[in-house]
Amino acid sequence: MGKLEEKRFEMLSAEYEKEQDELEQTLASDQASLDQFNEDTDRADKFLALAKKYTDFSELTAPMINEFVEKIVVHAPDRSTGERIQEIEIYLKFIGKFDVPMPEPTPEELAAEEKRRQKRIRDHEKYLRQKERKKKIAEGQIVPGEPYVLVCQCCGETFRSIRPNAKFCTPACRQRFYRQQKRELPPSDAVSDPEPMETNKTA
Repeated sequence: MGKLEEKRFEMLSAEYEKEQDELEQTLASDQASLDQFNEDTDRADKFLALAKKYTDFSELTAPMINEFVEKIVVHAPDRSTGERIQEIEIYLKFIGKFDVPMPEPTPEELAAEEKRRQKRIRDHEKYLRQKERKKKIAEGQIVPGEPYVLVCQCCGETFRSIRPNAKFCTPACRQRFYRQQKRELPPSDAVSDPEPMETNKTA
């Protein structure tokens, strides 16, 4: 047999060591996955054993909560969307964070939620108007009891009204505005509610 050249030997040795390192990393990764699987299985078995102690979950009792719930994390309220949203995380023993499945809302529930959302928007706008009025009163720009100076959404002229949310200076402007909106609607949406009748000239 011929003698293996030193350069060739070093190259084969380096390849062998590289292959050994890759095999060791693969073995360690597989072992970690196996350990995690065994750990998850053990936790699941413990949770199932705990669940078998109770046959009726229609009413949660204090002992049940203490046995099942590891912790509850209540996050700070988020008002970035204009609505108050607060996230709550529930962690159960042995299985960790539990995501409560949310059923699909019905059309009636969606409609009711939209009404509540619109009411919140109106209430918020009313609050902002009142806050602005108080600020102007404090600065002397408005004398309490005097009517608001507003801009008509139809003709663009200024007018006075005791109502801070008035939009039109006259009934004629109100009717003209809604007639124009009706003409701009596509054919499928052409049928709309009757134009509101104006009874107060101050709108």
